Amino acid sequence: GGWNKTSDGFQIQILTNSNLLEFEATEFKSDSIMELMSAYYLFLLGIDVGELPLVSLPVQPTGLPNPKMFHKPSTALKRNLQDQSQTRLELFKDELSSLSKKKDISMNRKLLMQVDNAIDQDLVLEELDLSRCGLTSEQLRVFVDAIANAFEYMPKEDEFFEDNMSLYKLDLSLNPILKTGDVDALGRVFCTEGWRLRHLIIKDIKMSGKHAALLNDYLAKNAHLESIDLENNELKMKGISAIFKALKGQDKCIAFNFNNNAVSGNIGYFLAQVVAKNHSIKDLRVGGNKFD
Repeated sequence: GGWNKTSDGFQIQILTNSNLLEFEATEFKSDSIMELMSAYYLFLLGIDVGELPLVSLPVQPTGLPNPKMFHKPSTALKRNLQDQSQTRLELFKDELSSLSKKKDISMNRKLLMQVDNAIDQDLVLEELDLSRCGLTSEQLRVFVDAIANAFEYMPKEDEFFEDNMSLYKLDLSLNPILKTGDVDALGRVFCTEGWRLRHLIIKDIKMSGKHAALLNDYLAKNAHLESIDLENNELKMKGISAIFKALKGQDKCIAFNFNNNAVSGNIGYFLAQVVAKNHSIKDLRVGGNKFD
């Protein structure tokens, strides 16, 4: 908000969406000033800053012991003040950095930007858009390993721990993650323990029927996936059959997008049988293919 000098001290104003909070010093003494600044500082620590308008002090008060105390505390400083508390997202970033250095693999910039933004804004990371960012299979493997290690960590009973990472939706579209022919990194996206991934988008990653068949064992271990978007790939009939075979008996995954997958032949009869045997399917897209 701002600050104003008064006849007997000064006044700090903090704006919220609905209220004006005021802290006032009645005497211009150092102990009163420190008390006031401490109140303001603790107030910032205790609120959800994401709900406040983006305001800052227009003029810094002069003659104060430490004007920097009026700045919004950084996330790192907050963690230090809260008994060295940790968050799952920070654990993930640390694991990502450590594994990348160990394997001499550069960290993906688009990934880091989204993770850093969530940490800085005190957000829960629920979705990641890693589409069209040049993500390689090696980077994807490091990413999945870091997630596995982060979700594996169980905080102690007396530990101040913030579980701010759920990551239920992931977009890996338009990346060369299958360029080498190795499907292990992508496969582990489906079955990493502790990771409840519900929605996966992997459009245009050059996935073939052979790749889909190799993913069979990984898909069979999946317990949380609700939708998978495979538009603009090269699955053909073989790939679609492999995916449904791997998910046979599961009723969790209810939405599939197989648009534009070079499918031809008597796919209509095949899909009719699939739907008849899987009553849980709510959304099945097969546009852009050639039906007999």
